[in-house]
Amino acid sequence: MEPQQKRLLLIAGGVLAGIVLLISIFSVASGRNITLTIVTAPDDASLTLDGKHIKAGKVSMHRGKHTLVAARQFFDKTTKTFDTANIGADRTIYIMPAPNSPSALDFLKNHPQIQMQRESVGSADAAQSQAIISDKYPIIDKLPYATLDFRIDYQLDGNDNFSLTVTTYPIAIQSDNPSEYATQINRYKGEALDFLRNNSVDTSSVPIIYKVSQ
Repeated sequence: MEPQQKRLLLIAGGVLAGIVLLISIFSVASGRNITLTIVTAPDDASLTLDGKHIKAGKVSMHRGKHTLVAARQFFDKTTKTFDTANIGADRTIYIMPAPNSPSALDFLKNHPQIQMQRESVGSADAAQSQAIISDKYPIIDKLPYATLDFRIDYQLDGNDNFSLTVTTYPIAIQSDNPSEYATQINRYKGEALDFLRNNSVDTSSVPIIYKVSQ
């Protein structure tokens, strides 16, 4: 092979290796990121993600835990934390500063279109949360569930964490018959747990708060 041909082959091989390296780096970098949609109202609210200012809309971020803060004049800051390990790329993150001051309430009163926007965002956020939790915990389609002995309700906090409340209704009077009172409470708790387990709820991992109706 001529020296000139060898040089051309070496150059071509180097260029090809560089292209492959760039593709690999891009693929790895892309795999570490996720793009989510962030919506706020009023839409001129200031947003920070992990302390850095961002704009609402499509936002690319590394996979993992994040803290999102929405702020606006007259409104209280609202903070939302989320972990991309628990959500899909089609997820929308809704966040709104809270109108907890007279000035904020006056602002919304004088800008009804923004109040309507907030209500629309709030409804969309609630519907998305309901759909996500329903998919993860189908039991909520049967809740609240009540019998003469107990009632089961569910709760979602601001970060969509799911928990259950079991309220028992003992017939016995605690002061007159404390032993029977305690026995009824335990039996009714057991009935509630049986209902949950029969509906595919892992009662060892889902937080459950127990209450006794007075």
